[in-house]
Amino acid sequence: MKKILFFLVVLIAFSMTNIRAISATTDTIILKLYPNPTDGLINVMVSSETEKTFSIIVYNLIGKEIHRETNLDANEEKEINLCGFPNGVYNCMIICKKEVRRVKIIIN
Repeated sequence: MKKILFFLVVLIAFSMTNIRAISATTDTIILKLYPNPTDGLINVMVSSETEKTFSIIVYNLIGKEIHRETNLDANEEKEINLCGFPNGVYNCMIICKKEVRRVKIIIN
């Protein structure tokens, strides 16, 4: 089981190495998160005409919450410091009132 999980993590990390930034758009929300992969500092911006705040939660691969920031101002770029965490793949959840986005982050 450990070998399969390790292979899956390596495969995900390998397949995402050429991604430099993630940008996703819907009718009301534009999400920008960069750089990815990162050395630990990421920039997050949620642009929206209707949303005023958002929250960000970062989880490790086993689902443990490692970082949380709430009531961040939408339409302003926010720097998130993840420098104290080991290299690897992390799941990032960006939460607005009407929408939740999930993004994988690679720290290297």
